[in-house]
Amino acid sequence: MKRQRVQRADGKAINLVQRRGHLSYCYNACCCGRVDRGYAAVPVDLYKSEWLRRKLRNTVHMTKGGCLGPCTLANVVTLLFDGRSTWFHSINSDWQVLAIFDYIDSLVAAEGYLAPPAELAEYVFQFYSWTGAETAGAAGAAAPVAAEGIAFLTHAETDLLTLHHSVQALPPDFPKMVGINLLAIKNEAHMAQLLDRELAAARIIVLRVLGRPSSIPGFQELVRRAQAQGQHLLVISGAGDLNPELAAVSTVSPAVLHEALAYLQAGGHANLTALLHYLADHLLLTGFGYEPPATLPEHGLYHPDLPENADLADWLRLRDASRPTAGLLFYRAHWVSANLAFVDALVRELEAQGVNVLPVFTASLKAVDEASGAPWAFRFFKDENGPLIDVLINTVSFAMSEVNPDGPTSAGWSVEALRQLDVVVLQAITSGMARGPWESSSRGLNPLDTAMNVALPEFDGRLITVPISFKEKAREATGYVPVPDRVARVAGLARRFARLRQVPNSEKRIAFIFTNSNSKASQIGNAVGLDAPASL
Repeated sequence: MKRQRVQRADGKAINLVQRRGHLSYCYNACCCGRVDRGYAAVPVDLYKSEWLRRKLRNTVHMTKGGCLGPCTLANVVTLLFDGRSTWFHSINSDWQVLAIFDYIDSLVAAEGYLAPPAELAEYVFQFYSWTGAETAGAAGAAAPVAAEGIAFLTHAETDLLTLHHSVQALPPDFPKMVGINLLAIKNEAHMAQLLDRELAAARIIVLRVLGRPSSIPGFQELVRRAQAQGQHLLVISGAGDLNPELAAVSTVSPAVLHEALAYLQAGGHANLTALLHYLADHLLLTGFGYEPPATLPEHGLYHPDLPENADLADWLRLRDASRPTAGLLFYRAHWVSANLAFVDALVRELEAQGVNVLPVFTASLKAVDEASGAPWAFRFFKDENGPLIDVLINTVSFAMSEVNPDGPTSAGWSVEALRQLDVVVLQAITSGMARGPWESSSRGLNPLDTAMNVALPEFDGRLITVPISFKEKAREATGYVPVPDRVARVAGLARRFARLRQVPNSEKRIAFIFTNSNSKASQIGNAVGLDAPASL
């Protein structure tokens, strides 16, 4: 611990403990932490508790300051270590704060600068034209680690979410697992740090790649090191084929690659758990045992109160026949990766409002049963007597029909399929945005969400509702986090539409509302491509 003797203005000598770094976080000025202005909260208590718990007082000073950087990047954090500054934006969640303190611990242990870890890389920016790197010394080498773990690198966030659930099922003495998002590796420096630390601790490295491997920064160095250090490297295409180019750089036999591909294509946390057991037994000579790949359905029924392979007969025993019923459609990918928090939230809210819920997952609404001409998923919503549901909540994006961008979209098979179902379809939006940017934006949903979940679904006649969940990143993986009041809003709409279906037409009242943007009589009902008065 270095000290400096400083003489104060009053003549008193002070022995100053010199710090290695300084952590500052923006709070409660014009933007950061100002929830009253639409910005995300700052976890102030967590900063203080972690700083104290990790005993950083004499190593890294910490300041809760006013405005640090641009409001468009709130909440902002800056770390100065050994003369080099690193800036972070959008630090809104507890896991991010913990990751920053983990990063500080690694800097202290390395006795010098290290690139930010992959999980924080997407939040890094530089506010100034200098960083301090011009005068910073070289980082100390990472301490050697025993290579006995398994690393899983992938472009797909759903893979990491599935891995998170799979790890929970592994035995306590299983080799250490680490999951890494390839999209978070922004440059070769980040890859070099992974190779020196997380990947150096792995005997088995699995890469599931979407696109060409050359797009991954530092990929060739990863291959070179794996081959030089005798690590088991599996490079597998996320598209589902056994790619000769990827097989050529792998260091395991084609038989192992083929089997690993089969597990990954089958999908689901049970298959991924079995794959990890298979790799450990075959490559590390353990004896955990493993199951062969299990085929999972493309379309199926799910309910949090039913077993995994439940069918319609199981659900019929669960429902209350005196209540109305809402169907709920969602993507198979969410079921496979156990990304079901938003589904469970809708189920519980609807049931609390007195509505049965029939949740169904599907790979695509364009997968059609040739006999009925309707999507395969629709077969769960009706029997020989007609529809089993009174309203349908759909979270699947895009349109069933083929949309013509160059002119009018003609009616197709989807019209008859929806006519057979004969219920109102509500479009509930599972946003690909994080909640913070949505709340602080005057626009709301970004253009991609608007196209996928508003504009295109309208071609099927779906009634657009509100976002019920947002894509939030946790430390282990990214998942859809439900918003309770928005879930309640959609559930209330579904309940009222379900009730309306049971009301005789003679007792219903209908209102027609026309736009009139400039208050001129000639503009009533005016809109591009519509002739509202004539339609009425």
